[in-house]
Parts: sequence; C-alpha cells; structure tokens
Amino acid sequence: MTAAFGPDPRADLGATVASLLRSSGHADLAAIVDRSQIERCPSAETWQLGDRAVTAERFGLVVASEDYVRLDRDPEGLSALRSAFASAVRSFETELTSLDLFLAVGSSGRSWASAYRSVPVAVSLEPEPEAVRGAAIALAEAYGRAWAENVLQRSTFDVAPVPYAETSLRRWVVRLVAADFVDLDQKPERRAQLEAMITAAAASPTTRVGEIVFGARA
Repeated sequence: MTAAFGPDPRADLGATVASLLRSSGHADLAAIVDRSQIERCPSAETWQLGDRAVTAERFGLVVASEDYVRLDRDPEGLSALRSAFASAVRSFETELTSLDLFLAVGSSGRSWASAYRSVPVAVSLEPEPEAVRGAAIALAEAYGRAWAENVLQRSTFDVAPVPYAETSLRRWVVRLVAADFVDLDQKPERRAQLEAMITAAAASPTTRVGEIVFGARA
C-alpha cells in the first residue's frame, strides 16, 4: 500500500532532505532546511532520459538572512544542499532542474510569490519596496557591514516594471542622502556590495531585478 503525503507535500520533501543531510554528516545544513520554507516554481521542463521522459522541476528554498549569508559563503555546503534536494526529488517521473535560494522577506517567512495547487507553487506578486529594504538591511547586518546598514536605513526604495522588457523584470530606484550617494560613487566595491544585497533581498520566483538605479534624495 502506498503511503499518503501530508497536507503539504513540501513539508514531507523538506523532512526527507533534512534527514538525508543529517545522515551524511551535515546537521547544520539540515537545521537550515528545518527552519526554512520550500517553494515550487509553476513551470517545469520535460527531459528525455533514454527511453523515458521526466518532469524536471525548479524549487526555491526561502531562508532567513543569517542562513542566506552562511550558504553564500559556503559553496560546498550549498552544493551538498542541492545534491540532497536532487536525491529527494528524483523518481521514475521527476528530476530536479535547480534549487534557488530566496531571502525570506517580512514576518511571513516567505519570498515574493506563494500560491497553491495540489502542491503549492509560486504566483506573481508585486514586491513591496519597504519589505525589500528591510530584508536588505537584515542582510547588511548579517554580513557585518555597518556602513551598508546605515546607508540603507537612510534610503528610500521604489520599484516599477522595466519599460519595453519582459514582464518579469523590475527596475529598482534606491534614493540615498547626498553624502551616501557621493561616497558610493567614489567607492565602486561598496557600490557593488550594496547592489548584490538589494538583488538578493528582491529575489523572487516570478520577478527579477532588471536594473538598480541609485539616485539622490533631499
């Protein structure tokens, strides 16, 4: 007799991945999976493997800022995490095409876009600038970049679709006080770090960062 899945198959998938990681000596990675959420992309690819066709699906792991930084600094750990997900998803009919990291935004613990079918999947939701700014501030704190945390605290965020581009692309306008704008203009390395943190904070299964523009504010 086939065992039934729980009300949300993502919980079963997460438990299986965490168990596999613990069995392979990655208890710290298993703990990250336990406290994170899994999202499933609405679109899937069909792969032909020999004489059989399989559904290749994309999953996202929505993690807190501290865990995002931990995995960002540990390529081997991230590879082990993706390998465990691939093993858990693999069957006669399914394969994992990719596992992406998304930053949890706000108190919900979710990235932008969560919806439900028989297995919950992501749907398009517009990102909220203040929530993304808050997530970027949390990332700056997790990275130990006090200068970036201060700059972001004084900033404002706006977002809009990129004109004449595919519908998923968004342009982010980050307005900085004059002193911060000049400082970033003179320090390309800090500017690149700030752009990377904003990109991570705004990551979503259904919208992408097309452009980040820094402007001055009063």
